[in-house]
Amino acid sequence: MLLRQKAIVEGSLSLIVAVSKHADSGGERSGLLVDLLTPVVKTFPAERGFEANALAVQVHGGYGYSQDYLVEAWLRDQKLNSLHEGTTGIQSLDLLGRKVMQGGGAGLKVFAEEVKATIDRASGVEQAWCTALQDALDDVIAATMELGALGAGGNVEMMLRHSADYLEMFSIVVIGWQWLEQARVAKDALQRGSDAGFYQGKLAAAQYWTNTEVTRVRALAALCRSGDDSYARMQPSWF
Repeated sequence: MLLRQKAIVEGSLSLIVAVSKHADSGGERSGLLVDLLTPVVKTFPAERGFEANALAVQVHGGYGYSQDYLVEAWLRDQKLNSLHEGTTGIQSLDLLGRKVMQGGGAGLKVFAEEVKATIDRASGVEQAWCTALQDALDDVIAATMELGALGAGGNVEMMLRHSADYLEMFSIVVIGWQWLEQARVAKDALQRGSDAGFYQGKLAAAQYWTNTEVTRVRALAALCRSGDDSYARMQPSWF
């Protein structure tokens, strides 16, 4: 539970710093990346941050749910983050319905190039992690093209039916990208004899995210493309 919290929180912070850097640097390329990743920045730390807070309560046992510990207040506060910036459903519609499609997919192209550049730089870290991230990126791009074709053909409802699952899938790859970059830096630092405990922790978190989350992308991509209509066809009286 502690490692999952670390993977979520430090992955989120890394993403926020990376997007902030691009926002400050300006330029067309950075602007495209910031526009594309804004729904992820608003959603992933909010949704998964709430999960991390729930785990923080859990590790305290029953005491964690009382007002004796700050984690109880943080859990309530954190839930606001998935509401006041626009609910997660709205962010998912923005990502799939606009951001990945606008400009002929220009932002997605820049993002893919950034991820591939990180994979190339991290080739000496753990090849299996690089391969897993590349495969996941390919799955996202393939699903995006298929869903975009549906929208272009006039079937917008079908395209956006699983936008929340698309956002989750996309976010997993984004955080995987950040963890691979951190793993690359950690590996270099260890080779220089830097603080072993700190950097080994980074490598363990990168391994955890790759093996438990990045591997879920293919199933999420299949769900997004499947057109599953279980909730779309529900009627009020059926509940």
